[in-house]
Amino acid sequence: MERDIISDQIMKIIGGNNSNFSVLEQGTNIGLQLDFKKFINKQTKKNLAIIKLSDDINELFDENTKTERKKLLLARLSFVDDVKSYRAIEKYTKLLDDELHDWAMLVFQQSRILIETSLTNDKKIFIASGMGGIDNKIRFLGIFKSNGRKKFENWQKNIIEKELLFTLPQYEIIVEEINVYETFVSFLCLVPINVSTKKMFRKVLNDCNEIGDFLSEKIFVTNMKKLSKNEISELIYKKNI
Repeated sequence: MERDIISDQIMKIIGGNNSNFSVLEQGTNIGLQLDFKKFINKQTKKNLAIIKLSDDINELFDENTKTERKKLLLARLSFVDDVKSYRAIEKYTKLLDDELHDWAMLVFQQSRILIETSLTNDKKIFIASGMGGIDNKIRFLGIFKSNGRKKFENWQKNIIEKELLFTLPQYEIIVEEINVYETFVSFLCLVPINVSTKKMFRKVLNDCNEIGDFLSEKIFVTNMKKLSKNEISELIYKKNI
């Protein structure tokens, strides 16, 4: 998905006002979001209703409570506008090796949005993405690859790093990480929602190619998940992205 399209859609929703939205820091698994929505749609009003908050919280942390029951308890606690509910979910997310950890992290985000909106009386729009972000910036992974799968020379690696660190910060893009491998480069960036990632990454690539034309014109950009070296290699070579 091209970043320009994402930016246009979001800016249209928020009306161009950068002050009434916030990017969720924690990355959100899109598949899990859909599972959560389906799960909630299957529940009856009775299942989602809380009679006594303390009872639900105690049951959540009871080791005898079955997993599916805990799943429901976490979900319905996330709809309660009460700090006690929020803190209970937060505590649950810190349990190690729990099979519902990802589920708990998802409902924790929802609970935080509910509480923050209630406390501030501010109708802020919260934006979730696979890799999260900070304030008005969404985290993206960008990938450049060499022309013809040729190994980068040291001077080429230096140019790529220098251009990324010189160009992107001029547009308030925060470069968090750069990994230079034999035939491709990956980099993590926090990009303001109103800045075109595609355009800025293209500028870096073009500036690099002015000195040797050693980068492929293809640029891969995603905000879904961080990829390992092997995952990137398979993506750009076996799948020819």
